[in-house]
Amino acid sequence: MVDKKLALEMVTAAFRTVEQDLDFKTEKESRWREYKKLVARFPDWESGDFFKELVLVMFYSGMRADTVSSKSGIILKYLGDYKEVASFAEKDVLRICSIKDMIKNEIKVRGCIHNAKVFMKLDKEFGSFGNYLLSFNKGYPTDPARIPELLEDLQSRFKFLGPRTSRHFLMVFGFPMVKPDRMVMRVLFRLGLIPGETGDHIEEAVKVSLEAAAAVDIPAKFMDFILVGIGQSEGAELCKKEKPICGRCGLRPYCKYPTYRM
Repeated sequence: MVDKKLALEMVTAAFRTVEQDLDFKTEKESRWREYKKLVARFPDWESGDFFKELVLVMFYSGMRADTVSSKSGIILKYLGDYKEVASFAEKDVLRICSIKDMIKNEIKVRGCIHNAKVFMKLDKEFGSFGNYLLSFNKGYPTDPARIPELLEDLQSRFKFLGPRTSRHFLMVFGFPMVKPDRMVMRVLFRLGLIPGETGDHIEEAVKVSLEAAAAVDIPAKFMDFILVGIGQSEGAELCKKEKPICGRCGLRPYCKYPTYRM
């Protein structure tokens, strides 16, 4: 288990590194309000809403977040309607990848077409994608029971939903989850909280992140924001793979990384 006092020190230090002009307590209260609104909205999500978020998660996978964020509008314009996308053929893949400003990744576009067809099947079987999720646990998104089974099923049905991205997808809707991407894994590893930063340690990364969030009493999604912000280009961009800028990072006193750059 994560030590509560140490967790508070580390999370506070990380937050101050990412958001130097904000007060942690005030932001924590704001994040809880946002989370409660997100959970309250869950019953109102329609299949189309879920699909649009899935498309974005697919494109974020393996790509710079700022690149995808800047092009999210055009991505959803052409790939956001699952009922339309489910009817696409190979010629549509080439057509979409030729559109100006579109991220030209044929594999991801084909993945969207496959996933749209899966959404159509789930609509037919369960009535909606939301009902499909609730078939595992009526207490979603806040009740964590049967999340492992849900993750396994999502990964077996959908393209581009692996151990990392399936958790990212669920986190969007308020599930108690962090997305264990390479940035989160790197930060946790360098802090000595997980034994490695490869995919073999995803379960450990999620576990320790959720324990830390509980110890500090913040939403899991806020914990994810803080961890990602330490290194991501849209955040502080300090915890780089090579030549991290440790001298500006509030986590330096806790970090196990062997060399520092002032």
